[in-house]
Amino acid sequence: MLLSESVYLGIDIGKNKHVAGFLSKTLLERHGRFEACATLLFENSREGFRRLVERLREMAPLEHYFILLERTGHYHRPLMQYLQDLDLPV
Repeated sequence: MLLSESVYLGIDIGKNKHVAGFLSKTLLERHGRFEACATLLFENSREGFRRLVERLREMAPLEHYFILLERTGHYHRPLMQYLQDLDLPV
């Protein structure tokens, strides 16, 4: 668990599924390059969003995250609202 550092989360938005990529100083040191850092494929649904947040909590406290979403049409809006309702910076 990454307890004392910022974690950056980039999310590639799709119509049915999204892919989240995790990045932090420790993850980069551990894996050597950002392409090898952890990713998560999740559904574009409330259940998928819950799964994402569960994974976030496993890796670090929620207040350590900075999240960047791809703005693709309107498909990013439900996820953005869900994350903002949890007071996550998007």
